[in-house]
Amino acid sequence: MARLRELARSEARRHRRGRVVVAGYGEVGSTAADALADAGVPHVVLDSAEKPGVDVVGDVTDPEALERAGVADAESVLIALDDDTTAIFATLVVERLAPEAEIIVRANDAASVKKIYRAGAEYVLALSTVSGRMLASNLTDEEVIAPQSQIEIVRVDAPRLVGTSLAKADVRARTGSTVLAVERDDELRTDVGPDFRIRSGDTLVVAGTDEAVNAFNERYG
Repeated sequence: MARLRELARSEARRHRRGRVVVAGYGEVGSTAADALADAGVPHVVLDSAEKPGVDVVGDVTDPEALERAGVADAESVLIALDDDTTAIFATLVVERLAPEAEIIVRANDAASVKKIYRAGAEYVLALSTVSGRMLASNLTDEEVIAPQSQIEIVRVDAPRLVGTSLAKADVRARTGSTVLAVERDDELRTDVGPDFRIRSGDTLVVAGTDEAVNAFNERYG
């Protein structure tokens, strides 16, 4: 259990220059690889099937296959799989093999995002979130997919905040995100002032940029 906890804890990384490893060559992975090629970014594609565009054939959860793809020296690893459980295992393996690499993961189900963060990913985005932002962009003519305007409202658990008041936690100053409401006993509480104290079982409704929400999950999740 101690070893699993160590593997699942997301830590700060010292980023370095190098290639990008794209693990998974479906629609998302191939699109990402094409974008990297257009930008002149060196990259290696790893996939379980031998087909045009794949550089290394192997299981993305197999340490040997990842090593052949050069994950140990990679600047970033993009995990683009169609199964979230496999993505979680792949994230754990990459975190162990390349602790300094930036891990970016596709999530098919929004409910898997938190689990993937706990496995060690630095950036996770559910396909439903991307789709929603694309639709919003078309409807409002606003570029809501741009990094500077990616505001999310998410439901999260925060076990490390249990017993702490919002004033003492100082969530906004420490993470850049804002607690909008709390779900408690099947009731949505919006009266979350500075003296509001988080209890075990509470689910928080948090707003912030992707970076701020990520910081909240890492600090309090």
